[in-house]
Amino acid sequence: LLAMNANAGIICERLQYGNFVPTYYWTIPDAHGDDYFNERFTMQYNGHLTRAYLTMYQAGSVNITGEGIDVIVWDDDGFGFPGTELGRVNIPYDNIAIFPGETEVNLTPLGLLFTAGQDFHIGYTTVNQAAGNVMAILSDDGSGPLLNRSSEYWGGGWGLMINDWGLDVDFLIAAEVCYDIVYVPDDYPTIQDAINNATDGDTIVVRDGTYYENVVVNKSITLMAGSSPVIDGMGGTGINITANNTVVQDMTIINCSTGVYIHNDSFTIHGVLLDNNTICNATGTDAYGISLLEAQDNTFENTTICNFTQVTGTAYGVYMVESNGSEFINLTIYELDVVVQTDYGIYLDNSHWNNFTGIVIYDLNGDSADYGIYLTDSNNNSFENTSIYNVTASNGDAYGIYLSHSDNNTFSENMSILNLDPIADFDVFGIYLTSSDNNEFMDNVTISDMEGDYYGYGIYFSSSDNNTFFGDIAISNVTLHSGEIGYGIYLSSSDNNTFLGGIDILDFEVEAGDGYGVYLTSSDNNTFSGNITIPDFDIYHDAYGVYLNNSDDNNFTGLINLSDWGYPTGMDFGISGIYLNRSDHNLFGPLLIYDLRCSWYVVSGIFLNYSDDNTFDNTTINDLSNGLNVYGVYLNHSDGNAFNSTVVENMSGDYAYGLKMSKSHNNVFNHTNISRIEGFTEASGIGVSSYPSGSDNNVFNGGNISNITAPAWWSFHFCEYSDNNTIINYTLSSYPTTVSFIYGNGIALKSVQKSEFVLKPGYVDIGKFINITNITATSWINITIHYDDEDVPEYTKETTLRFYELNQSQWEPMPSTVNEASNYVNANITSFSIYGIFGNFTTITFNLSEGWNMITIPLINDSFSTAEELGTFIPNCTIVALWSAKEQRYVSHIVGFGYDFDIVNGTGYFIYVTDDTQVTLNGSGIKEINLSLKTGYDLIGWTHSLPTNASTLLSHITNCVKVATWNASQQMWMPEYMAFQQVPGFDPEIIAGEGMFVFIISGTTQWDGD
Repeated sequence: LLAMNANAGIICERLQYGNFVPTYYWTIPDAHGDDYFNERFTMQYNGHLTRAYLTMYQAGSVNITGEGIDVIVWDDDGFGFPGTELGRVNIPYDNIAIFPGETEVNLTPLGLLFTAGQDFHIGYTTVNQAAGNVMAILSDDGSGPLLNRSSEYWGGGWGLMINDWGLDVDFLIAAEVCYDIVYVPDDYPTIQDAINNATDGDTIVVRDGTYYENVVVNKSITLMAGSSPVIDGMGGTGINITANNTVVQDMTIINCSTGVYIHNDSFTIHGVLLDNNTICNATGTDAYGISLLEAQDNTFENTTICNFTQVTGTAYGVYMVESNGSEFINLTIYELDVVVQTDYGIYLDNSHWNNFTGIVIYDLNGDSADYGIYLTDSNNNSFENTSIYNVTASNGDAYGIYLSHSDNNTFSENMSILNLDPIADFDVFGIYLTSSDNNEFMDNVTISDMEGDYYGYGIYFSSSDNNTFFGDIAISNVTLHSGEIGYGIYLSSSDNNTFLGGIDILDFEVEAGDGYGVYLTSSDNNTFSGNITIPDFDIYHDAYGVYLNNSDDNNFTGLINLSDWGYPTGMDFGISGIYLNRSDHNLFGPLLIYDLRCSWYVVSGIFLNYSDDNTFDNTTINDLSNGLNVYGVYLNHSDGNAFNSTVVENMSGDYAYGLKMSKSHNNVFNHTNISRIEGFTEASGIGVSSYPSGSDNNVFNGGNISNITAPAWWSFHFCEYSDNNTIINYTLSSYPTTVSFIYGNGIALKSVQKSEFVLKPGYVDIGKFINITNITATSWINITIHYDDEDVPEYTKETTLRFYELNQSQWEPMPSTVNEASNYVNANITSFSIYGIFGNFTTITFNLSEGWNMITIPLINDSFSTAEELGTFIPNCTIVALWSAKEQRYVSHIVGFGYDFDIVNGTGYFIYVTDDTQVTLNGSGIKEINLSLKTGYDLIGWTHSLPTNASTLLSHITNCVKVATWNASQQMWMPEYMAFQQVPGFDPEIIAGEGMFVFIISGTTQWDGD
């Protein structure tokens, strides 16, 4: 609106677009074959097109004939291009004003009347010009906001200048439109008198004052405020519009049962424009801010509806029935405060293709129920940039958005629903859909500060399919004080819905009931692609992060992060991160479930009940505690499920299980790591128990189980009723030991601590031990213990590896087979104890340094039994010396002559070699050592295959207080290890074949070599 002139009751304004600064010129015809240029205009009010103004350019014009140009007016085709030609005016060449002049064209004879909001086009073409005879129109530089108002016709079709040239230029074409003006009260004392005496296209300007009227607009006029007039409807209808193409602008309407009512019994009203109006202080039983009945294609801009505090029935901000295609821009509705009945911010019934942009609805306080936006049987509507807050029904339910039997609606940009608080014991819903399909929520949704005393739902779907949330969903600060159940997202009998963005459910508290983060019942094929985060879930009774009931084929592919649940008491069940009841073929992954605590009954990371063929990928369950029964994963009557890459750790409770199964079959667990499970009564890494039928045909493929502690604990515990389960490559700490097994009639296994047994003298253990216990008298197990090449020491042969059973304190060999190619030892076991894998101690290599070396002979070798034979066996050896403990001195044998003595098992010797020497000794391990150690120093030797250290050796020898070792490479004594004066960090290692001095403080001590 660039210019306005008033005279004799007529207002004319000039319409032009862009910055109107001449920059480029465009010619017709030219080498591109342009036939027309035009500019699109939009009417502000009802009025007549009177003139056009064109700024033409001479440069490049050649031999223009006297026929000049035709200036043409078109209506709009609905897509921003010229449609039907409405008229044209010829301007001969001699009458064309050239820049800097402006060509004025009188269009009044065309008699063109346009309504508010209607588009039309003004353009031109040359008339009968030969090639090369051109006329140019000027344009601006296209640097302003993108308007898409200029287009050209060439090549048989219209095209926008921005698309054809990359410039959104506006041609220097302007239009003058005029409105007939009547003033109230100047010309007529009342608004109704002015309307009664008006004709279509007139404009009525209402000056300041309060007008006590029920206005009926039955003509296509513009009703606008001269300043700040007020229409007082006196309890009736403020403005009743029964005519098409009507404009109402800048009016304030008060004290009405209906602010603006748009309807005609004879036809469907269309083309109504309401701009910048305020409707407040409604009265009566039922009240309506704006009411549309069978109205179509109307526009409402900058509307405020407020303060319905005197209404005693039902209040509607915007009420639409069978009304389609209207547009609401910048709509604010607040203070619908009803004493008895219900509030509706926006109400649509059987109304379609309406668009709402910039919606703010707040302070709804109906006594019965409140709805921010309510749609029933209404399709293809759109809501952009919606804010709803302070919905506080006194004695009923509160809804942010409610859809019933409404499909294909779209909600986009910045949707926020805040502070829903039904005051009495009723339900609260952020978004509610029932029997509503194919709706789309395009951007982020925020639902916050919901408070109630009964049921609470962030998002509620019932029998609603194929809906999509594209953005993130944040549901936060939800508090239910004394009611039943709270739900973050609730789907009932709702299929094929899609949640693409993240879902955050934060600060969710149910003070006296159950809580569910995401709840699906009888709902299939839904997809949750984004991350789901539920921290600090404070639920007094039972709590569930994701709960599926009779729901199949749902996909949760984003990270589900459930953490820090510390409030629940679990009055009925307890808490579970993921709970499936009779739900099949669902997919989860990845999962992060940690820090869940409950004061009673069950704490579980994942709980499956009668649920089959589900898949869980990349699951971490950590820090579950305080329950009577604590389960990382629990399966009950659940078959064919697959768990891939599962970690369960840091759990504690009276009965604690990393993985627990009951009457569940054909499940597969791939790569499961279970650690730090503490039971105050009982604990198992993996427990399978049920009566009278067990859990069969399950496969546990690869994993680790460690640090299970309880008065009664097991790494694996399979009851007698569970058959044909297969365990493949599970590593049990502390050693660790990797096992695979099948079993029958019940079996229990656990890892073994080193303190539980004494190693077998003369044999080499490879650090693989397992405790196996039968459940029944007929229990059996076929077990394979796996090892790596590096597990087999160089001083044994792999072919000698076999199972040994600990019989009281003795290790007894048992039938077994070794597979050197695949690195395992296998045995079938029907008697039960601790088992280990040992090989024969057959080889040792001494690396002797030039000079003195302190050694022992750890193998029995028939090649020598005396000092002379030993010295001869060792290359470069010249002296073999022993220590006389009785005399506390050395006794030496010079190789080749002199005093000789026997080599005694467990005794240490000093030998002297004239050069660095390597010598390998073969034989068999020493089975028995019995040395009598005297007071003072004794020289002994370590014959076990595995190393020890000075402190351990000292603790096994009665009255021993010191251990001394020799450094052959440096030819010096090492500091003594002393029991009464220990040096932190100093504890010399002693290896097979090494000699050492021990000091016996008093008496005689027998030593058995350990």
